[in-house]
Amino acid sequence: MEYTQNDISNELTSRRGYVTSFDEVGHGTHVAGTAAGNGSAIAFNKYAGLAPEADLVVIKGKFTEKGFIDGLAYFKKIAKDLNKPIVVNLSLSGISHREAHDGSSYLEKAIDDFSSSKPGRVVVAIAGNDTTSIHNRIILPGNSIKDIVFNIPVVGTGYDIFDYIMYTDNNTDITASFIAPNGTSLTASSHETNGNTIGTIYTGDFYGEVHNKIDEKNNNRYVEIYLGRDQGTQNQHADPSGTWTLRITNNSANHDTCDGWLHFKAPGFEKIKLVGADNHYMITSPGNATTAITATSYVGKLNYYSLPSTPQSKKSLPLPYQQDSISPTSSTGPRRDQVWKPEIAANGEYVVSCWSGKSPATDIVVPSLYRAMTGTSTAAPSVTGAVALLLQAKPSLTAIEIKNLI
Repeated sequence: MEYTQNDISNELTSRRGYVTSFDEVGHGTHVAGTAAGNGSAIAFNKYAGLAPEADLVVIKGKFTEKGFIDGLAYFKKIAKDLNKPIVVNLSLSGISHREAHDGSSYLEKAIDDFSSSKPGRVVVAIAGNDTTSIHNRIILPGNSIKDIVFNIPVVGTGYDIFDYIMYTDNNTDITASFIAPNGTSLTASSHETNGNTIGTIYTGDFYGEVHNKIDEKNNNRYVEIYLGRDQGTQNQHADPSGTWTLRITNNSANHDTCDGWLHFKAPGFEKIKLVGADNHYMITSPGNATTAITATSYVGKLNYYSLPSTPQSKKSLPLPYQQDSISPTSSTGPRRDQVWKPEIAANGEYVVSCWSGKSPATDIVVPSLYRAMTGTSTAAPSVTGAVALLLQAKPSLTAIEIKNLI
C-alpha cells in the first residue's frame, strides 16, 4: 500500500482510518526525526534533525534481503519520478553472521548498483551493535592442517545445538572434517559433487552436517558445520558436552587466510565457546557494501535528563563508556577482505528524537513527543542528514565524492 503526504496529513487531522500502517516499535520514527525532523513540537526547535527541510520517503516492509532490495528499487523510482537526489538510511543490520563479510551479498551488490546508477544517490548503513566473541581467524599455509575447537560445557534441551561458517580468501582445495569428542567424524572434501556430508555422529543421538562449497557470489570456498540432536531418536536430552573439532586440511600449496563465525547457538547452549574467538570482523550486511557510508556510534554524551528535570530523572551511561570514545557496543570491522569499515562515527548515545505514539513509552524526554535511544541505528541518521545537506548544496555529487567529503 502506498500513502501520499496528503493521505498521511488527512489521517493525522481527521482520523479517517484510511492509513492503517503505524510504527509500533518507534525505531523508524526516531531515526527519521534525527535525519529530517523539523523540531517544531517544542520551542526553539530544540530537537530538530540535521536536514529539517528534506522530503521523507518511508518504507515499512519485510525484514528480508529481498524486501530490502525491493525497497531500494522503490527509492530509485521515486527519485527518478521527482528528479531529485536521494540518500537512503538503512538503520538495520544483518539477521545473522552466516555470510561472507566482504560486501558480496545480494543486498550489498544492490546497494552498489543503486549508488552507481546516477549521481546524487547515496546509502548510509550501520556498523551494528554486536560485540560478542564469535569470530576467529586462522592462517592456513600450503599443505597444512589446522583445528578449530568448540567446547560445549553444558547440556540444553531441544534438537538444534550450533552452526559455524568459515570462509577462505580464495577457492582452495581443502578437506573439512567435523570430529566428535569420541573421535567419530563427518568429512566433506572439495572434490565431492555437492560438497555436502550429512549423517549421525558421536553416540548416534546426534546429527551433523558438513558443507564444503564455493560461494557463487565471490568465488570463495566456505565450510559450514551444523550439530543437532537426531530427531529420529527423539532424545532431546542426549549429552553433547565435550570438545568438538573442525579439522581443515589444505590440499594445495596456496597460503590461505580463513575467517569464521559461530553465528548460531541454540537456546540452552549459549555457553558454547569457540576457542580463540574475538569480536573483530563483526559488521554484517548491508554495512559491508562497498559504496555505502557505514556509520558507527561514539559517546557524544554520557547522560540526559527527562522532563521535568530533577535528580531522579537523570540517566547516565556506566563504565566502560567514556566521553568521545567509540561506543563499546558497536560492531567493529574491517571487512574480511580488509576493506575498511566503518568509515565514520556519529553520536549514538542518548540521541533525542521523535517518539511514535504507537510505540512503548520508554526513555521519554518530552512527554508524548520525544524520547532517547542509543546504538548505531541512532548514529547513522545524523550522517544521513549531513549527506542530505550536501546533496542540497550540490545534487550532482556521487556517492564516492560524498564519502570523501565527510
